[in-house]
Amino acid sequence: MKAARVYLVIVGLCLLLLVLVEVFKPKEANWDTNFSSKETMPYGTWVLFNRLGDLFPRHSVTRNFENYYDAFYADDRYGKSWIIINESFQPDRVSMEELLYYVEDGNEVFISAFRFSRDLLDTLGISISASYNTQNEPITFYFTDHKNGTNNYIYDFRYYTYFKSDSLEKVCDVLAVFEDGSPAFIAIPRGEGTLYLNTLPLAFTNYHILKYQTTGFVERSLSMLAVNDIIWDEYARYGQFFSASPFRYVLSETGLRNGLYLGLVIMIVYMLIGGKRRQRLIPEIPPLQNSSFYFVDTVSRLYLYKGKHADIAKKRTQYFIDYLRTRFNIKFNDRDDILIKKLALKSGASQERTKDLVEAIQFAQHAEEVSADFLIHLSKEIDFFKDGKR
Repeated sequence: MKAARVYLVIVGLCLLLLVLVEVFKPKEANWDTNFSSKETMPYGTWVLFNRLGDLFPRHSVTRNFENYYDAFYADDRYGKSWIIINESFQPDRVSMEELLYYVEDGNEVFISAFRFSRDLLDTLGISISASYNTQNEPITFYFTDHKNGTNNYIYDFRYYTYFKSDSLEKVCDVLAVFEDGSPAFIAIPRGEGTLYLNTLPLAFTNYHILKYQTTGFVERSLSMLAVNDIIWDEYARYGQFFSASPFRYVLSETGLRNGLYLGLVIMIVYMLIGGKRRQRLIPEIPPLQNSSFYFVDTVSRLYLYKGKHADIAKKRTQYFIDYLRTRFNIKFNDRDDILIKKLALKSGASQERTKDLVEAIQFAQHAEEVSADFLIHLSKEIDFFKDGKR
């Protein structure tokens, strides 16, 4: 067991060292489009999320992980502004309808994505198209109320989408356009609220905010929202694959996640090693029973129950005579005086006690009937003699 513990400690230290090396080693930049508010990778939104407190002072900023049907249906969601930034926005039809009801009740929702669900576009009566920047030329866009050069924003997008102008007539307000006039940012009034649609999600990521210093664009875009408490949506990024497990927060933090994995590995190693090395319980083996003893006891009880005292007396004397022959080498067919003398001499008992025993044995051997009192007396004498209490 001691060697197993030493081995377990060594394995645990090695695993801990591997985890520490993995945690603290320089990480290569991940250029995947993530849009997570917890990610500092180039296309995460950690910078923007942590700036929301400055853009909306004295108002709370919370994350949403619920599906849209439950989130928009909750009473405490009203009077707040939603921000949804993702590569695509593809809610199911029920969630889309709840979103529009939420806007119509006097709330605001800001959505920035390359692609929108067909149900949403058809319901709003608008269409969208995509373009590829094959020449890698800078892409310029500006807000419609600021066309001078100081308010232009330039990016190196290789792919972008835009709303088709002919589908926007009498439907919405165009807030920002590309250099060729294609709409990139629109506001759609719905009931008492407003739905904002933006096709520039990359402009809100860490890389473009820090590289191009586009805080002016971000601030101007989000300034369209009323100054309310902000709900930052994460459900669009996870969708149906989002886990509602209580370990959600632990798994979302790198340090806690690595600690959890390390603990699980150590527990598994302990079960594999410690479980094998531990001594198994030794099963209890009951002692063998003396069947001869139980047989004699049963037969004796049977004789006693039927009142055959003479038969019991004969059996007892017969076994005792055999005991004398094997123990003291005394034959019981000698004359009485010789037998008594030999037995008293070899056993150390008095001649009077020995004489009484011999006479009782002889009587039991020839009697047809004996009383219960005699049987008890005979048994006591034999037991007294055999137990050595002479």
